[in-house]
Amino acid sequence: MAVIGSGAIGIAIVMALARLGIGRITVVDTSGPMMRPDNGELPSSALLSEVETQHPGVRFTWINDILDSPDDIAAIASEKDVLVVALDAPRVGLHEIVNHVCLEKRIPWMTCGNLRSVACSIGPFFVPYETCCYTCYDRRMKSNLEASLSVFWVGNGYIRFPESWGMRTKARLRSVYGRGLIPSRSRW
Repeated sequence: MAVIGSGAIGIAIVMALARLGIGRITVVDTSGPMMRPDNGELPSSALLSEVETQHPGVRFTWINDILDSPDDIAAIASEKDVLVVALDAPRVGLHEIVNHVCLEKRIPWMTCGNLRSVACSIGPFFVPYETCCYTCYDRRMKSNLEASLSVFWVGNGYIRFPESWGMRTKARLRSVYGRGLIPSRSRW
């Protein structure tokens, strides 16, 4: 098992995996030397040592690497059962590189990320040649962007506004469910 990212999300994932009894976990700090304080220690070094102390039966490997090429990812992914990309901030192109390497090596992987700074999104989980790959998932999400403009989260479910609904109905929904959940009139 390898977790790419040693920020808040990465450490939370590592702690959960250790509690589950995963025997070997590789943690990759992708922040690189520029993000380190003057003392040269990892920003999350206290958390990392705490995880090691709490779970002495788990063998941890800590790696500091920017991961900017397929070869870097392939080196991390070698002999791993699953790869988890758990970054606090998006890294352009990293998911595409991980997807390429994991497809080639047939390694399942998943992505976890920051969701509006208050929650963590977990998944999807990609299994090469059994589920969609990240490229297909990304294309599907982008193709649905236009359609999603007419779907809104309200309470515990989604509401789709048919084109036949008039302005009066949509305005009433806006007043009932709150302004932040229903788009402005300019989008209708």
